[in-house]
Amino acid sequence: MTTKTKNMTTYEDKHKLTREENLFVAKKEISRSIWSSVNLEGFNMTFADTETVLNHGRLANADPDAIICVNNLKRGWAHMLKHVDDALTVDFLAKINGIVAANDSLDPGRLRTGEGGIRGTSYKPSIWTHEQVTKELDTIAKISGVTNRALRFFIWSCKSQMWWDGNKRTSLLAANKILIEAGHGILLIDTNDLNEFNNVLHDFYEHDNEGNLLDFLHNKAICAGDLENGRNNEKSASLEAECRYRTRRMV
Repeated sequence: MTTKTKNMTTYEDKHKLTREENLFVAKKEISRSIWSSVNLEGFNMTFADTETVLNHGRLANADPDAIICVNNLKRGWAHMLKHVDDALTVDFLAKINGIVAANDSLDPGRLRTGEGGIRGTSYKPSIWTHEQVTKELDTIAKISGVTNRALRFFIWSCKSQMWWDGNKRTSLLAANKILIEAGHGILLIDTNDLNEFNNVLHDFYEHDNEGNLLDFLHNKAICAGDLENGRNNEKSASLEAECRYRTRRMV
């Protein structure tokens, strides 16, 4: 069940940050990432509403499932950042999935054992065993280039549909673990680009066209927040100081 690599392009690293800088960027962009992920799941939630939920506020007439999704993603991000140096294993992915898919999956944190599918496509994913996923992760770990590896992991993990639910959320957090661990920015799909992302993702599901999806992710979804243009600017000293401060306070 090893993924066939049809697009041999190597996607170069776009950013090189210190560990403190990358953790700072991740923490600062968590709200935006969760907002994007919640909308990607089909919930119509504004950024302000997302932040209200993240800050334990109350929303009138809010979809309870959307609130659960936000809080699960918050917990998923916290767990991933706390364990960012752990090995990327089936158990690591299972823990992330168990968090982000809690309350909306048939069996959160456990590999899918029954038939699966993706709405809007005719694609029927295979059932993956623990051993098969481990073998694929070993293969992915040998891919050269951190960003290249993170992107190829992400698209494989999404298409494998190895979990009952929460596959994109699990894939996104694990891809960010790969990037953050090595200081190469974060993977964040902007809400303005969700329609384009869905189009290239569905094309990948239906026709195995990974090139357009990888190009989109590399060009539009790999970012470094306030450090996007490097450290050689007037904000450098204050940003690096804030990096150290926020990193010390990070859960």
